[in-house]
Order: sequence, then C-alpha cells, then structure tokens
Amino acid sequence: MKTLYIHIGTPKTGSSAIQAFLSQNREVLTQKGFCYPKFPFHYDYVSKNRNGYFLRAKKLENRQSDFEEGIEMLRKAFEEYSNVILSEEGIWYENFKWHQQLFDVMQEKGYQVKIIVYLRRQDDYVVSRWNQFVKSYSYKYKHRDTDDGIWENFLKRELKDSRLNYFTTLKKLEDIYGEGNILVRRYDRNYFTKGSVISDFLQTVGLERTDEYTEAQLVVNPSLSPNTAEIQRVLNTVVAERDEENVNDASDIKFLRDRLLSYSVLSKESYPCNMFSEDEAKEFMEHYHKENCRVAKKYFGEEELFSLEIKAVPKWEKDNPNMQDDIIRFMGLTFMYFLEENREIRKELHTLKLFRKKIRHPIRTIEEKMSNR
Repeated sequence: MKTLYIHIGTPKTGSSAIQAFLSQNREVLTQKGFCYPKFPFHYDYVSKNRNGYFLRAKKLENRQSDFEEGIEMLRKAFEEYSNVILSEEGIWYENFKWHQQLFDVMQEKGYQVKIIVYLRRQDDYVVSRWNQFVKSYSYKYKHRDTDDGIWENFLKRELKDSRLNYFTTLKKLEDIYGEGNILVRRYDRNYFTKGSVISDFLQTVGLERTDEYTEAQLVVNPSLSPNTAEIQRVLNTVVAERDEENVNDASDIKFLRDRLLSYSVLSKESYPCNMFSEDEAKEFMEHYHKENCRVAKKYFGEEELFSLEIKAVPKWEKDNPNMQDDIIRFMGLTFMYFLEENREIRKELHTLKLFRKKIRHPIRTIEEKMSNR
C-alpha cells in the first residue's frame, strides 16, 4: 500500500537537520523506493527543505493556495514510488479539525498516512522555544501588546498550551489517523538509534543509515545564552518602537542577533545557568509526569518517558555579575564590526579616487595642448 510519512516535529527537535539530510540525499532515497519531493513553492522565511509547508493552507483544497498543486505532485510521486516523505514541524500545532480534513483528503486519494513525531522533555522544550521566540522577533507582530518576550510571561502562556500534554495530543491524533499510525520518538541522544537523530529517523521509516548517504551539510540553529537573550529581548523592543518608513526590522534584528551569537558560547561558559531553578524545573515537569508515563508505557513499554534528572545549575538572574561583561562584549564587537566596515569603505574610496585620476589624466593632457595652441 502507498504510504505517506508526515514528519510533524515537534518544533525544536532537530527538524532542520532531518530536512537537510533528506533534501541532500534525494537520489539515494529514490533508489530505496522513498521519495522526498521537491516542490516549486516559495515562502518567506521558510527553508526550501521543509517540503510539507504547503499542507498548511488555511483551507484545504483552496485553489488560491498551493495545496491542490501539491497534492497533484504527490499523486505523480506515488505513481513511481511506494513511500513519500513530507516534513513540516509546524503541523504539530495545527488543530485537530485540520488534521481530520487532511486525513480525509489522503484517504480519498488512497494513501496510508503515518505520522512521525519527536517529543522533547517539556522543560527543555519550553526554554528552547522561548530562546527561538526572542531570537526570531516574531512576537513583534503577535504579542507586542501582551509582553516583550519576558521569560515569566512566556512561561505562563506555555503552561496553557495543551500540546505539552503529550499523551492527550497523541491520543487525539491516533483517533484520526488510526492506531499504529503514530510513530513516536524521543528527542534525546540517549534514545537515538546509533546516537544520531538522522539514523533514528531513517530507522523509523524502515531504512538504515549506510555509507551510501551523503553527510548533510551541518544545519546549526545556535541558541543565545540567557544573558545575550536578555540583551536581544531589550533590543527588539527598541527596534519595535521605530516608526520610520522603509526600515527593514528583520535585517536589523539579524545584524544584532549575529553579534550576540558570536560570543554566546563564551557567555554560557562564563555563566552556566538555566531559566528554571531546580525546584521550578521539578515542579514544572510534575505537571506532565503522569501523561509522560502513559506515553512511555504505550509507545515504548517503559515506566518513564524521559530522564528525571535535573541539572544542578543556578537559575538565571538579570543582575548577575556576568551581564556587564556581556554588554561590553556586545558593544565592543559591534564597534569593531563598523570599524572594519569603515576601513573597507575607505579602501574602496581610495581605489575609486585613483581610478578617477587615471581616467582624468588624458583629458587634462589634451586640454593643456589645446590651450598651448
């Protein structure tokens, strides 16, 4: 039977690395009867490797979206291959009505659908999402009236997110796609096949990682340290207050973020900490322990879904002694960037002046001769 594998994340579980690997190994996959289709659609701020993004049309089968064209391309892929893989981590957050509509369309086409989902320990997941939230500056457009990426406010909102109740969410997905069609994996190196999320993903779809595959170009989505994240958060609010026309906020934020990321590792090493205290992390995970145990028992035949160990590091405090050093680093690196840019501009200007002299010299000679005559 034709099988459509849909990798739905969750976000912050190595999706970019998986997508890059699948994209760079399309030929090898096709030799094994698997297709990772390449679609012609383009979306701002969305990697071309995320080939399942077209599924997230606001209305399925809306001709103004790319959904119908994408489904037609899937149909053609299934004419040649028995297995097709789509990947889009944002699908995890689609509502269940959407999932039912998608399943109905796929069933009508005669495709068996298997959902691949990676789960990350909730406290690590929330911290990582907050870090991305601050980095991406997306909240300027969505949450500016409620908060500016402040950790405590973000955490309160995440606690209301029912999708962190993994068992309940998986059960609802299973009710739609069918028992046995939800393939659950843990995003933890200790549980990966051969210690690699790529090897783990391939095994999930029935393949083995061999030397035939090309090692994908490393996809890195580095995180900010708590100190640099706080600096970024404040800078975001400054950029948000500007009213000038023709200002590229995204480009400006990227410039600031790149400066902060350039020393974020050093910042982490200088001040090892967590956004949760040990007690807060334990209390937070207690909210989900019962459901996590149900997931562990149902999908893995184990008692615990994740390790219960909490890292013994202090909770991040804004007035920590290292904050001043990190602010100075940011100012220094930004100053040196513009200093170097200024040097390059001066070199180019000097070159242009020399060129100008060269092209003006013959004209002056002619002018002088004409004057003498």
